[in-house]
Amino acid sequence: MEFTGGLTTLDRLDVDAALRAALDQGVRTYLLQGVVDRDTFFYAIRANFPLDPPLVSNRSWDALKDSLSAGLIDPPDRRVLILWPNTTAMPTHDREIALGILRQVAAERANPAYAHGVTTEVTILVDG
Repeated sequence: MEFTGGLTTLDRLDVDAALRAALDQGVRTYLLQGVVDRDTFFYAIRANFPLDPPLVSNRSWDALKDSLSAGLIDPPDRRVLILWPNTTAMPTHDREIALGILRQVAAERANPAYAHGVTTEVTILVDG
């Protein structure tokens, strides 16, 4: 399995295979489990990711995007994998916003102008 940056939607996300491949390739992995709505998405982000500044509420999608993107400026690894199984459990409107945020974060981290000259390759795998 190759991780090339950006968002990829799969018919079936094999989390175990992706985790094994990430471990073999030395890719930092974040798993978004149990996401069924906006609140659980925010919780999963707060529980798993480095954030800067820390998120204190679930009110602002923009604050989540900014905090997540800034938190990944200086991760311990230059390659990051985000796995989000069962995305269809989340209502469509909120899911589309969440996926858009993840896409934006991946694009920002890949762009040296946004990343203070140090890029991070962010791959997002979801099923849908």
